[in-house]
Amino acid sequence: MKKAACIWCNSIVTVKDRYDDLQHAVVCSQSCEDAETLFNLWLSDESHNRRVHYKELTNGQEEETPSQPRK
Repeated sequence: MKKAACIWCNSIVTVKDRYDDLQHAVVCSQSCEDAETLFNLWLSDESHNRRVHYKELTNGQEEETPSQPRK
């Protein structure tokens, strides 16, 4: 069996022989998996680029709320 490091906390984890660092990610616990999932949802490059793209499309304006009049 191979050894690999958890992608979140760097703990050493035993993985299957077919594990490939370039294709797979390993986590040591449910909390590390949750942390990685939240990071990918909110702070990943894709998420950041999506927010920047949306801001450019809306000219930097925030979404309208019912209390704001339309211009």
